Amino acid sequence: MRFKKKLGKRHFLVEGFEGEMQLLSGEEDILLKMISETDGDVLEIGTGDGVFIVIAALENPNKEFLIVDNGEWKQGGGLENLKNNMEKHEVSIKVRHGDSRILVPELNRQFGLIFIDGSHYYEVVKEDAVNSWKLLADGGLLVFHDFNQMHSGVVAAVEDFAFEVKREIRKFKDCSFAVLRK
Repeated sequence: MRFKKKLGKRHFLVEGFEGEMQLLSGEEDILLKMISETDGDVLEIGTGDGVFIVIAALENPNKEFLIVDNGEWKQGGGLENLKNNMEKHEVSIKVRHGDSRILVPELNRQFGLIFIDGSHYYEVVKEDAVNSWKLLADGGLLVFHDFNQMHSGVVAAVEDFAFEVKREIRKFKDCSFAVLRK
């Protein structure tokens, strides 16, 4: 694993990257394993500084990565850091900038894994789930981040969506992921 400097419970600086990786300790390994073991390409909704997705692209060169992000969460970082990290590490990731509720339905392809880590509001998470499910290949994984008591909108949206599509939610110990398999 790459050298990380902990800034807080869920914020890390990663050597050689601009910006922060905002995952709990160990979550990056779980998500990297899911990506490597899943057939198909990867869609990430909400990327922050893009540190994780660039690492994932480096470790999975045979997969195509696409990001949908509104870039509103932070001034002077976010998509600018993503662009710099992609250039520095010579990784090609397609980026669509804007509202996921508009852009995701416009995509006309399937993905093996979709990682939803954008808004924490119930309505947006639920709509992202509905739109993403349509793009998920059979057997693919829909992975939600921040499935914990601090983000009740995420929890409620994921639970409601899982009930609607008749899927069980897979959770991990000491991790804020919720996973649905199509």
